[in-house]
Amino acid sequence: MPMLLLGLLAACSASEPPDVSPPEVCWTPLDDAALASPWRASWRTVGEPMLDEAGLGAEVEVTLGTEATGTVLRVSEPDGSAACFQLHEVRDAAGGAWVTPPASAEDYGPYCLSCPERVSVGVGSGLYVLPSGDPVPASTSRLRVRVAARECSTFLPTRTGEAPAQLRIEALDLARVEETREGVVFLEVAITSGSVFHADGVALPAELVQAFEEVNALLRPGQLTVRPVRVRRVDGEDPLDFQRGDLTAVDRLQASVHDCDEGGAAPDDGWVPVVLAGCLRLTDPVLKKTTEPEGFVPHIPDGLAAPGRAHGVFIRGRDCREGSQPIAWPAGYLGRLIAHEMGHYLGLYHSVEEDGTADLLGDTGADNLMSWRPSSLASPSFSASQFRVMRRHPAVRWE
Repeated sequence: MPMLLLGLLAACSASEPPDVSPPEVCWTPLDDAALASPWRASWRTVGEPMLDEAGLGAEVEVTLGTEATGTVLRVSEPDGSAACFQLHEVRDAAGGAWVTPPASAEDYGPYCLSCPERVSVGVGSGLYVLPSGDPVPASTSRLRVRVAARECSTFLPTRTGEAPAQLRIEALDLARVEETREGVVFLEVAITSGSVFHADGVALPAELVQAFEEVNALLRPGQLTVRPVRVRRVDGEDPLDFQRGDLTAVDRLQASVHDCDEGGAAPDDGWVPVVLAGCLRLTDPVLKKTTEPEGFVPHIPDGLAAPGRAHGVFIRGRDCREGSQPIAWPAGYLGRLIAHEMGHYLGLYHSVEEDGTADLLGDTGADNLMSWRPSSLASPSFSASQFRVMRRHPAVRWE
C-alpha cells in the first residue's frame, strides 16, 4: 500500500470514514464493438522540405499505390509549433494542375479561390484530401507537392526570415470504394458545463439522440451514418475565445477532453469529437470583428490532426453575454447544425458564401444544407457530388 494512502488512513478516527474522493469519471461507453477495435492511421512521411526565406518549400514527390484513387496529405511543423501554411502547388504525373500558386489577393484567404481543387490554410496542422472536388481529375501515380508558410493572422505570405525552417508532409492512400457501400463515422461526444445537456443524468440525453437521428436522416441518401461510441462530461473553457489563425484555446479544450485517455489522445484516429460547448467567440484580427458562431470546425477538411492539435465539431451552447443560460436547441435544429458542421469536417465548403462566392460543385446552390445560413432553409439537403466528396474522407469506415 502506498505510504501516502497509509498516512491518510492513520489520520482518520475509527468512527469517521476516510475522506476519499470518488474516482474521476471518464468516458461512458456507447458502442462496445467500435471501442474494441480502434484504428490508427498508417501515415508515411514523404518529405520534410526546408523553406526558403520567403517561406516557400522545396518540391516533394508523393507516390500513390497502384489501387489508390487519391491521397490524404497531413502537413505540420516537425517540432510541434503552431505554424500556418498552405499547399502552394500540386501537379500530377502528366503535369495537370490540382492546386495552383496564388493568382490574386483573393487566394490569400482561408482557402485558395482559384485552385482547380480547393484547399484551405492549415493552422497548426493541415489535412488535405485530394482530389477535393467533383468530378475528379484523371487518376495518377504520383503528385508533386510544394507547401508555403503563411502569416497566421492575415494568411498572407510570411515576411522574409519569419517562416518556419521546415514542414513535415505525411501521406495516406485513398482506396476505391463502391458507391453503394455503407459508410459510418464514429463520434465521441464531449458535453461541457456550458451545454444544457451537462446536468442531464442520462449518458446521451433523448434530445441529443434525436439530433443524431436527424443527422443520419440527412446523410442516409449518401449511404452514410454517424454513430456515437462514447460520451463524457467536462468543464471546458467558457467562453471559448479563439481567432482566425490562432486555435490555442481550442487546442486546450481538446486536451481537457482527452486528459484521461492514455497519451492524452483518443485511442482511435478516426473518431470525430462532437463538443457541445458554451460560448464560442471568434475574432478576426484583420477585420477587427468578433462573431459568435453557432458551430465551428477548426479545418476543412478536419481530422487526423497532428499531435496536440484540435479537431472536431464544436457547437455553441449559450451566447456570450455574462450570465446567459444554456440554450435548449430543438432536436431538429441541433441535428441540422451538427450535419452542416460535419459536412465541413468531411471536406465541404459553403455551397454559397455570404458574399455570393460559390463552391466548385455543379449541383449545389443557396438552398443547399452547406449554405452559409442553413437555418434559413426550408428543406436543406446534401447533393450527390457532396456525398462523393464526403465519402473520400479517411474517417469514414466501410461496412
